[in-house]
Amino acid sequence: RGLRSMAFGPPLGAASCPRDGSGRAMSEQPDDCHGDEAEAEEDEETLSEAEGVSEAESTSVIDEGDARVPNGMNGEMYSADVIVDEFFKDLCLPADTVRAVQEMWARFLQSAESVEAAADAVYSAVFDSAPNLQSMFTSPRAVYAVKFMNGISQIIGALHAPKALRVLVESMAFQHLSRDVTPPRIVVFRDAIVDLLIVESGDDWTPQAELGLKTALNYAGGAFIYFRRHYAERIQLLSSSWEKANRQKEQDHESTSSSRKKTGKKAITVENSAKSKRAKSPKSLTPTQSVIHSPRRAHRHRRKMEEAASAVHSKGGSDNVAIPTTFREMFRFNATVMGFADCPWMLAVLDSLHDIVVNIANCSRLQEECDVLSLRMCKQKGTLIDLADFKAILLASLRSLLPTDWDSQHEVAWCWLWENVESLLKSQLGGKLDHQERALARFMASIDDDMRMICRQQLFLNLFEIAPKSVHYLKQSTTRLHFIADKVFSMSLDMYRHPEKTSFDLSALGLRHVGYGIPPELVAPFVCASISVIRNVATDEVVVDAFRWSMSLISRSVVRVMAEGSTLVMKAINANSAKQVVKAADFAARSRRADSMLKISVGAESISPLAWAIKTGKFDAARAIIEDLTVVRADRDRYYFGVDALFERHPDIIRMLCTEAPTLLPTLFDGMIWRSRFTESGGRKAIYFLKHLVMKSDETFSQAIEWISAHGNPQLVRHPIVSYSIDLVWSRIAIFGFFARKAHLLLTIVIYVLSQSILMQGLHQDVPNHTSRRIAVCVCRCIIYLFAMPVVVWMHFALTIKDLRQRAYVRFLCTKLPAHFAEGDSIFSLALCFILPSMLALDPLLHCFLRPEGGDGILLAERCPASDEVGHSFSFLSMCGTLCYFCLLLDFSVLSNRFAAFGFVIFRTFSELALFTCGLAFVTLAFCCGITALNEDDDDFRTIPHAAKAFLQMLLSMASSDQYDHLASYMTIFIGVCFFKFVTTIYLVNFLVAQLACAYAHALEDMAGFAYLRRGQVCVMSMLAVSPRRWRRFVESLRLSDPCPFAEGDVGMPGGLQVFEPANAHLTTMDTIRRYGGTTDPEAVWPEDDSETVPNVEERLEKVERCMKKMMKKMDRVLGQRRRSCHGVSGSSVMDDLASSHTAGSSASSVTSPDE
Repeated sequence: RGLRSMAFGPPLGAASCPRDGSGRAMSEQPDDCHGDEAEAEEDEETLSEAEGVSEAESTSVIDEGDARVPNGMNGEMYSADVIVDEFFKDLCLPADTVRAVQEMWARFLQSAESVEAAADAVYSAVFDSAPNLQSMFTSPRAVYAVKFMNGISQIIGALHAPKALRVLVESMAFQHLSRDVTPPRIVVFRDAIVDLLIVESGDDWTPQAELGLKTALNYAGGAFIYFRRHYAERIQLLSSSWEKANRQKEQDHESTSSSRKKTGKKAITVENSAKSKRAKSPKSLTPTQSVIHSPRRAHRHRRKMEEAASAVHSKGGSDNVAIPTTFREMFRFNATVMGFADCPWMLAVLDSLHDIVVNIANCSRLQEECDVLSLRMCKQKGTLIDLADFKAILLASLRSLLPTDWDSQHEVAWCWLWENVESLLKSQLGGKLDHQERALARFMASIDDDMRMICRQQLFLNLFEIAPKSVHYLKQSTTRLHFIADKVFSMSLDMYRHPEKTSFDLSALGLRHVGYGIPPELVAPFVCASISVIRNVATDEVVVDAFRWSMSLISRSVVRVMAEGSTLVMKAINANSAKQVVKAADFAARSRRADSMLKISVGAESISPLAWAIKTGKFDAARAIIEDLTVVRADRDRYYFGVDALFERHPDIIRMLCTEAPTLLPTLFDGMIWRSRFTESGGRKAIYFLKHLVMKSDETFSQAIEWISAHGNPQLVRHPIVSYSIDLVWSRIAIFGFFARKAHLLLTIVIYVLSQSILMQGLHQDVPNHTSRRIAVCVCRCIIYLFAMPVVVWMHFALTIKDLRQRAYVRFLCTKLPAHFAEGDSIFSLALCFILPSMLALDPLLHCFLRPEGGDGILLAERCPASDEVGHSFSFLSMCGTLCYFCLLLDFSVLSNRFAAFGFVIFRTFSELALFTCGLAFVTLAFCCGITALNEDDDDFRTIPHAAKAFLQMLLSMASSDQYDHLASYMTIFIGVCFFKFVTTIYLVNFLVAQLACAYAHALEDMAGFAYLRRGQVCVMSMLAVSPRRWRRFVESLRLSDPCPFAEGDVGMPGGLQVFEPANAHLTTMDTIRRYGGTTDPEAVWPEDDSETVPNVEERLEKVERCMKKMMKKMDRVLGQRRRSCHGVSGSSVMDDLASSHTAGSSASSVTSPDE
């Protein structure tokens, strides 16, 4: 199927274009990414006529390289001896030569221990062979090694496809424009690679492979020189001018604002002129039709528009027109002036222009952006699309923003850029994409369930046949794979219908595949397999072409995202190696070290390596990242602390760790504390960096305490920084909100106790001189019924409705109840919801007031014939209400952690008391039933209730001695009673004591933690009653924005509070701040710390094992050579051959690193 060994990486721009069975590219890319020669000549004539640039000048700058190629020259002019840099064409090598090179490279990769080891060998060969080039290696060793390895793999993998190889090398050449590539340096690089492969391949090396490899490397090197000579200055000019155009707003903002203040005049609008222009603009005859005017007509049209824009600009100098200062604003301004304010396709191009300009040197990315842009432009139905109009507005806007820098070189460069983009867009516009979309939509709608199932199954069968390696990565169930197949088919149609949204989805999809560790080279076989399925099912060739084009664009986007997102940190996370994570972070600049572990951005999408490690269960890598972020590093100028970056990237990191990785929370909290190694006066200075535990980035109350309290881990909440944060918030601000929230409860309890207990003393006598007391009781009860009762009932009603809407339930026995019933004090307030209305219905004052007969004329009488029926029930409910109100007062135990811990121990041991009660009830019932079966005449044990009452009196030592004397006449009952006393008093009671002692010992470890958990929950609820002004005063009093000094004269870092701990609480013998000398450049990497890189015993054993494996491979190779030789070599031995082989391997930089 036109595929090669999976050892080769996908070429940039070529791997994104899978091939069909014949080997031709599925994406219809032009031979040259920058337009063919015929279109270039026509565009040059138009440019010379319309923009005033001479034909000779434009030809020499734009197509200078192609003009120099002699007739008849093609890719066959490239050789292994000559580096051709005069022209750049396709490289066509014989098929046997390509096969020899690719097989040689595959054997080299297989002989290495890993891809990283092979990459390190390539880097060592190049680095050691060119001492004068070592100064050019500015990036870390691992970064360059991976780049060399990927580049060579991509070139060798694309040798069988000349056009794909040309696009790949062209992209590489644009990436090397800043490098001083010369023929001698190319020769050094080429010979180093070839010598390495000769040594590693041994007898498997062939002259044909050497010839092909040298030719390919010469081809790439010559292209680097060719593009640097012809396009480096132009690309640099485009980048600098684009950067200045988008930076004008920052430079001119101050001057613009001051000029507006001085004049005080209003800026005139151009709506009238825009309306007149729009009225005169032609209507579209066909949707999404690309109109190409003749050169003379196009010249006149653009001249008129530019003159109109120039007139407005010149008028702005005298009439004070508010001219925009950014490119986007300037473009829209000029578009309005020229009559194109209502052209949505221009806005689509404007949205993509930044990516186009930035990636003009990347042909595959430029093709991708233009393909997506063409899809967006096709969605503008009924709009006349003339790309020359956009060019005129583009140039006019740039001239206005860069009046002093703009010259003929800028004119030529931007015209060259737009002509390349225009040629790519014209190849897709004109109704072609609409036709493909309709055909593909009809086909997708016509597939039934049976055919869809066949497509799902055949897709993965084809994939496993094309790329057997993919079997090891597809570990999901069959139904999940079928779901993926359906998403692929639907995404191919979504790319036509919703190109912008699908592009964002593809970025997220590619980043997820980076997290899964999927190799990018599996994308091409997957696309080939899906296209093969559609080709076998569809009968219309248009459907196949439409699906092929869409999948090609999808694959290019996904491969690009995977290539850009596959960082060293993500590879270390996939391996779940803490050591690799640290090494990968060491390659990042000190100012971007935290970002390398927290954010990988590709386009508009981003992924967090830390969040991915936590989500996928790679806790070793996640712990290494957290430890690295919480280490304080310092040079002479500044401190570097990754906690701020961590909470800025993940404000909910506490919640994330509580739910998915609770074991990592102590690691995070430990890193947020700095302790001095010196002690003074029996104490140790510590700094708690608790800013993000107390408040968010916008200085509002943080949810960290809420998440930690909801997690419910008593050991975690006792961590010093967590407990200190809770105490700080409670004592400084939350306590005021607590009293404000509980003031209503306190007042209610006081009034209730007055009305039901204190003022009721003596009122049962109904004497007239107690009138004032009766009035006070009536007033208090009215307050309870009118104010306290509705609040309680409404609160539970609202919470119940909320839980029902959110489907939040708790299971009690066999019933589901609203979730708020499970809260500590909800059961008592819920009981009050029934007790208070019942008291209102049974209140004697109300009954006597409604039926005053027999009240003896006493005002507000408590006793009357009407109240006799309800008096006892009301008093019982009154007692229950009093108990419930006092139970609600248990919330005030949070004022002291010791009281709260005591209450926690009581509730934790309450379950043991409940078990004892159940056992006692069972024993009592058994003895009651047994003794009543004796049929004795004793009145105390005549029935089961009487017997239970007697046993309870005996158990509680309430029985008199006369009762025991009376039982002496009933020997059988007396023996039963003695046995009951023995079982209950001696055994069960002492067993209860033992249970309570064990439960108390177990609860003693966690009672302080549960007290802090309760205080944290109360803090969160109390903060709702805190006013914003009080909160601002609290934040200002903490002064977290001020640096907290580490030592005398050391300013330190902000975000922390200084605390003194007992000297023996946390022993610290080393300074936890890693200080480095040398340069203080934020873009420099941190120097290696020898104390951290000392290998342990396991690492040393692994190194010895690798060396032994390498020696065994060499011995096997030498022994194999001796077996293949029939007669052998006289005077030589196996050890001599092995020694010579080892010497040769050492001189040519073997696969192992120099340190090994």
